Amino acid sequence: MSEALPVKRRLPAPLRWFLIGVGTLMALLIGASAVVMALGITVSGAPWRGQLAQALSAAIGREVRFEGALEMQPTLSPSFRV
Repeated sequence: MSEALPVKRRLPAPLRWFLIGVGTLMALLIGASAVVMALGITVSGAPWRGQLAQALSAAIGREVRFEGALEMQPTLSPSFRV
């Protein structure tokens, strides 16, 4: 008695191309993130200034204001610099 060989099935072409595209986009995002972290590039935190001040004020029970430049450094442990 001989056993039947497994049949190789391929994904349909549209699904295969979609998955290739998603994989490529994810690789580009991960690569770009690695470059930003390696070079120590900072991002302006001005758009989040008000939200961050409100959240900190609520957390500590005191008024918090940011004066001066607010920068965010996206790394494995993100940080804000004022």
